[in-house]
Amino acid sequence: MSGIWAIIPVKPLRTSKTRLAHVLSAEQRADLIRNCLLHTLAVLQQLP
Repeated sequence: MSGIWAIIPVKPLRTSKTRLAHVLSAEQRADLIRNCLLHTLAVLQQLP
C-alpha cells in the first residue's frame, strides 16, 4: 500500500447533528450530513 489514507468517521445519518434538531428535521439533518460527507469525499479525491 502506498499513498495517503483518510478515515472519515460518520454517525448514522438520522442521528447526526442532534443539536440542530430544534431547527432542522431528522431528514434535513440527514441531508446535511450526507452533503458534508460527499463534499469531504470530493475534496479528498482531488488530492494527489
